[in-house]
Amino acid sequence: MAALRSWSPGSLNASIDSTTTFGTYENTAQQAYTNDLSMTEMIRVHRRITFEGLDRLAGRFDRVVAATCGSNHGRVRRGREAVGPPNDDWGIEVMSQIADAYARNTDAYGHVSFVMPEKWRETVSLDIAGTTVGLAHGHQYPRPEKAGDWWRAQSFGRQAIADASILITGHYHHFRTQQLGNGRLHIQAPTLDNGSDWYTARSGEVSSAGLLVLSVSPNGWDHLRLL
Repeated sequence: MAALRSWSPGSLNASIDSTTTFGTYENTAQQAYTNDLSMTEMIRVHRRITFEGLDRLAGRFDRVVAATCGSNHGRVRRGREAVGPPNDDWGIEVMSQIADAYARNTDAYGHVSFVMPEKWRETVSLDIAGTTVGLAHGHQYPRPEKAGDWWRAQSFGRQAIADASILITGHYHHFRTQQLGNGRLHIQAPTLDNGSDWYTARSGEVSSAGLLVLSVSPNGWDHLRLL
């Protein structure tokens, strides 16, 4: 999860959700035994937390943009196989529900907008204070260090993140950042949970939970930190 703010005071806050907000029971077999909430309970908790978070931002900023993308854990599946288009995803569905609810109260939320992938796309880009920021979950490449290769291929294929100066991803449960190409930056956001046993077992490292925040302007980025 990441929060981006433009350098124009009070004007824009973007809530960027690139992480797995919950996991279905179909992505891996062990989740049927390790998830501590049912499917509907996870959807309900995710919706309520996101609704309240955006509500608080809406009360503080003149403009709020909420962006999300699909993930491997949120994807609708039959067994382990994904079914339907990439946007057939429970995380995107939750954001769609909140967008529908906010649209019913334009007096309170008329300045809140939502960005989600097209039907057959897994990534999105948005303009924040003159800088193009791309969003992907990160499950599309096998290791964190392969993010740059995947991004270059996406750019060559003129996909949604082709012109992004900053790419924000999640998936690998730990913070990582790397400068690439000519002035491009990849940021891998950490999780907001209390750490990842999966990541520790896989790498031997212990991830630090946190909310990634940074400021963005036409000249780039600054004030990157973890809360």
